[in-house]
Amino acid sequence: MSASRKFRTFKTTLTQKYILPSKDQPSLLQFPPKIYSHINQEDWESFVDARLSEEWEDYSCIQRERRSKCVYNHHMSRKGYANLVDELKITHDVSYRSTL
Repeated sequence: MSASRKFRTFKTTLTQKYILPSKDQPSLLQFPPKIYSHINQEDWESFVDARLSEEWEDYSCIQRERRSKCVYNHHMSRKGYANLVDELKITHDVSYRSTL
């Protein structure tokens, strides 16, 4: 896993586990969680402000809608599962005809 992906996962974890459950209780969000004592106070405050902003909420809703439209969880380069199924149908149709 790349460093950028790990950082993104870390930010998502902070948001889902600490910020969103406590967004109605600002006193709990004043300081970073004790387990993450390496986070500077300024960085924590700016991160919390960013994650509780309306812009981020709008962006999050848009991405949630996009994610809900995904039929397949994974993709295979440009082909994808849907096109692979079509390709396999064509391949199998040809092979079945040749054995008859």
